[in-house]
Amino acid sequence: MVTLGDNAYFNGTRAQFANCYDNYRLSDGIRYDSSRPAWWGQFKGRTMPTLGNHEYLNSTDPALRSKPYFEYFGAKNGFKLPAAPVPSPGLTRGKGYYAYNLGSWHIVALNSNCSYVSCSSNSAQAQWLRNNLASHPARCTLTYMHHPLYATGTLGLEPRVKPLWQILYKHGAEVILNGHDHRYERLVRIDPNDNPDPKHGIRPLIVGTGGEPGSGTSATNEPNSQRKIFGKAGILRMDLSDTSYSWKFVALDGTANGKVMDSGTESCHGA
Repeated sequence: MVTLGDNAYFNGTRAQFANCYDNYRLSDGIRYDSSRPAWWGQFKGRTMPTLGNHEYLNSTDPALRSKPYFEYFGAKNGFKLPAAPVPSPGLTRGKGYYAYNLGSWHIVALNSNCSYVSCSSNSAQAQWLRNNLASHPARCTLTYMHHPLYATGTLGLEPRVKPLWQILYKHGAEVILNGHDHRYERLVRIDPNDNPDPKHGIRPLIVGTGGEPGSGTSATNEPNSQRKIFGKAGILRMDLSDTSYSWKFVALDGTANGKVMDSGTESCHGA
């Protein structure tokens, strides 16, 4: 199970940032507890998270920003076990990016909060990504990070992640999962310049629908968008085979299995 950032929301006004710990503290002031069945605790031992912008909104003090995220998922300083099974440097403050293998797939989680952890081509994150992909060649690679490079609208985009996209494209990544924009959107395979590239391109899937699905946008349209769903809470199910992948966007509608609102199957490059 992966998260696409904004794992917890600030509960209060922005003037209170210095005195809050985001929603890592419950309304009664008690920290998240792994025994609470309605909270992340029961799933933390199999969750592979990444940071959203809300993870940096717990304080105006740079020494405290994002600290609860790393402490909670790392089960440190009062946050209960288990820790999330994230390899280094995934739970290191100032980094928060990591990779692992899942069957024949190589999975990469990146930190797209470029104001706090640089995404430039000569950054520590970019150099780590180059080295990681070079040392873990795989036919199929999936990446996830909070902010999309391309999506319908303009306010939710993060152009500073483009150098990371360029590295992923060079190494043949298949698909990038994003959150941040409160909707579901599927784009065609594209290159880092937003040109359709059915042979070598990366397919973006934007799934910002876990807690507050948006009602739509009238902003500039993304020319390579294939499917948009607004106002529907849902999760994305990915099935990864040796040479292909499939996806289902499933509604959180109160039914046992949820209505499938979008789905598809695609072969990995060269398969």
